[in-house]
Order: sequence, then structure tokens, then C-alpha cells
Amino acid sequence: MEIDSIADAIDHVKSGENPVEIIWSSHPKWPQPVSTELAAADRAPESESRTFRISVLDSSFNPPTLAHKALTLSAYPGESPEDGYQAHLLLLSVRNADKVLKQGDATFVHRVEMMVLLAEDAVQYLPGRSAPNVAVAVIDEPSFVGKSTKLHTFFQPRLPEDVQIKLAFVLGTDTITRFFAPRFYPSRESMLQSIQHFFSRPSQGGEGSEIVCARRASTLSLQEEQEFLQTEEVKQWVDAGAVKMIDIGEEEARMSSTRVREEVRNSLEDGDSGGLSSWESMCCSGVAKYIKDQHLYSLV
Repeated sequence: MEIDSIADAIDHVKSGENPVEIIWSSHPKWPQPVSTELAAADRAPESESRTFRISVLDSSFNPPTLAHKALTLSAYPGESPEDGYQAHLLLLSVRNADKVLKQGDATFVHRVEMMVLLAEDAVQYLPGRSAPNVAVAVIDEPSFVGKSTKLHTFFQPRLPEDVQIKLAFVLGTDTITRFFAPRFYPSRESMLQSIQHFFSRPSQGGEGSEIVCARRASTLSLQEEQEFLQTEEVKQWVDAGAVKMIDIGEEEARMSSTRVREEVRNSLEDGDSGGLSSWESMCCSGVAKYIKDQHLYSLV
């Protein structure tokens, strides 16, 4: 998609014209699989709904790193081999509850272009029996609860009626603590009601969304993680299987967009040594080249 088209798509979600705008997809039928029928393993008896689970990687992508790639490629921590993701979505919100654009940050257009480069790289590695089913999109919604609602509204007319949509938000331990933090809601009571609606099954009036949380080396220790998961607000959803923990590679778990930005600036101050900069090892080659070509993160 051309830069003007990306900018237009961002304007459309900001104006409320569209709740979600798909920027790029691995094939024209997304979110439906390339095959006209869902895989046999995803089917349920005629009296039951089929689960269509979508991995949602919602991040600021400033810039995308190999940690984002690891999250995209991570398997769903289900109870049987038949559990898994039927589609993947890389999602950028142009309105973040905890972050604002700073001097030297990549613009939203830059980020979307880098997300597409990451997605094009990741589809080469996605396991599965059929063609990769991946998309990049933008949304104008700061909260996970709000994103869940808008995405359900977006997906319902695009998938068969007998499908039960299940959104699995894939994030890190640095983000899950914000999800359960009252300061991001009007009140603690409002937080509890919103979380209840987010996690509860559709039969209970909720959306049935999930959180799949990857451990990050720079955030919670294992003891702090256990203490967090045992708090009153979190434990019931862990016990219900709506909050699941996963591990990604040790190196990826230490990577962050902040580190990349800092090391890009450091490398510029130190001068070009002619070799591979340390920050480049934290990005896929296409994203690293894009950062260089666009001279991103050059301002302190």
C-alpha cells in the first residue's frame, strides 16, 4: 500500500469512518483461510459453534523487533494439538492509553510500513497445514477492552455465522500489568466491569477474549509474576484459562523497541563502524534497512 493510502486509512479510523482498516494481508480473503472451508480440526458438531481463534498482536511497533516476530510466531498454549490460531493480526492503535508520540519517534505511517515488513518476514516461518493467514491493521482505540469490542464488530460479518470468534491478545508482562491497572479506567469498579465483559463467554454476555502473555526479562521476576497472577483481579481469569503465560526465546525476551531506539542513537553518535550494529540484530533485515533508509530515531 502506498504512503498516501496508509495515511488515508489512518485518517479513516481517526474520523470514525471505519473502526478498523486493513492495510495489508497475506491473501485477499483474510480473515478467512485461503481454503473455502475451515480445516477439519477446527470443525465442531453441527449443534455446536466452531471456534475461530485470532491472534492479535497489539503494540506500538516503534520499531518492530524480533520479539514482535517471536510473539507473532508463538503457538497458542492450548490443551490439545487441535487448539491453535486460525488467523493472525498485527494491530497498531493510533491512540494509545499510555504513550504519546515523542520527538524522534517513527510516525504512524513509518510504523505501519515496518509492520508490513515484519509480517512479510514472519509468514515465511508460520507453521500450519495451509497458507499463512496474516494481516496488518490500524485502529483508533486506546484500551484493550475497546479494541476487543471493535474487532468483534469488524470480524462478525466477515466470518461464517456458525463461527464463534475468539480473540487472543498476545502481549508481554510489561503490558498485562497495565491491563489490570485501575489508573487506565475511570474507577476500579469500572475496570472490574470492563474486564468481566472482556473475558466472560458470549453465553454470559461477554466477548470471550483471552490474553496470552509472554514473559519479558526486563519486567517481572518469576516471584513477582506469581504474586501478580494470584491477585484478586487476575486469579479468577487465570483459573478460567482466559489468561495464559508463555515463553519466547531468551534473547527475544530481552529485546525491546526502547533498546533499539537507544542503540540506533548511540550508533549515530559513535559513527558508522562499517559492521553490523548491535541494534540490527534485534530487528528483521527488512525493518533494519528501513530504519537506516528513513533515518529514523536520529533525534534524542
